Amino acid sequence: MLETGPQYKRVAKLIKKRILHGDYSIKSIPSERQIARELNVNFMTVRRGLQLLVDDGLIERRRGRMRVRDDGKGSRRIVRVALLVPILASSRVDELRVATEIAAESRGISVRTVIYVHWDDPVLLDAVQGFDGAFIVPPEEPVSPEVLKVVRNASLRVVVLDQNLSGFGLPSILQFPTNCGQVVLDHLASLGRSRIACLNTQPEHTPVLERIDLWRYWMAAHGFRGKLYNRPVKSGEVTSTAALRYMKEILETGMDADAIFCITAAAAVGVLRALADSRRKVGAEFPVAAFSGEGIAELLNPTLTSLKSPDIGPYLKCCLDWMLAGDEPWDGPLIMAPSEIPLFFGESTGGSGG
Repeated sequence: MLETGPQYKRVAKLIKKRILHGDYSIKSIPSERQIARELNVNFMTVRRGLQLLVDDGLIERRRGRMRVRDDGKGSRRIVRVALLVPILASSRVDELRVATEIAAESRGISVRTVIYVHWDDPVLLDAVQGFDGAFIVPPEEPVSPEVLKVVRNASLRVVVLDQNLSGFGLPSILQFPTNCGQVVLDHLASLGRSRIACLNTQPEHTPVLERIDLWRYWMAAHGFRGKLYNRPVKSGEVTSTAALRYMKEILETGMDADAIFCITAAAAVGVLRALADSRRKVGAEFPVAAFSGEGIAELLNPTLTSLKSPDIGPYLKCCLDWMLAGDEPWDGPLIMAPSEIPLFFGESTGGSGG
């Protein structure tokens, strides 16, 4: 576990690495004897190594225990930023994680990804107390006003990703504003389609319901008719697998549609597979599109027509600068989002996919 060199310096290097990665933002620094047992070194070696970090201003001894300094004194201040993400793995969440890490790297800080299960998860509440700032990707369940009140009143600076919680006073970055999805529906209409079905297997949280409403109002405004196929999975279940099963059922019973608008790229994955299994040709003959590509549209076969992923790096950097500033109040707009998002014209609607 320890690299070559004087043992006490190796201990200091390891503990410093953990501090910089936020390992001790939720849990406290272990005792010197615990660290000695973990690293199989002498107790006094650990003490000497930790003293190097005390001298550097990274940690301090308080009531006999070591803790990360958060008062801005010493030779440097560690800014501890968390990315709180729900346990459900998805390309959407992964795309947000990568964008956040790239933005943080440009500011010379690291982001600690913390996984939680639901709004009332103690892990989320502990993170609120342990970090200086946090980006939160909300779970696919109704918002908990009680938890958001705790988050809002905490000392850390919080920014919400991928959902508008500005009504709770929280700055929110929307990668894909709902109104931008009209571009996808306009594209399907340009192909001469008027019986556009909408398919969803995602849990019915606010962004999903807004996208369904967009499809419904857009269809009504154009005088088109189309059926909503809506079978939300329980939070944590695989939406693409559910979409595959659901689409096969729809094809077996007959589907009255000349195009499909999928609420998520994950649902489109299942839809495309079901159509391929049924030997139905996807593309100009039967277009399939999704609201957003979620970082996988160009990897699918056929490539998936959807909104391109916009660069939210400038918004993230602005929020990180706010977190770095310390106690300064947020003075920017509570909602940050691109006004327009270009369409990726994929093979799933007859494009070249390039």
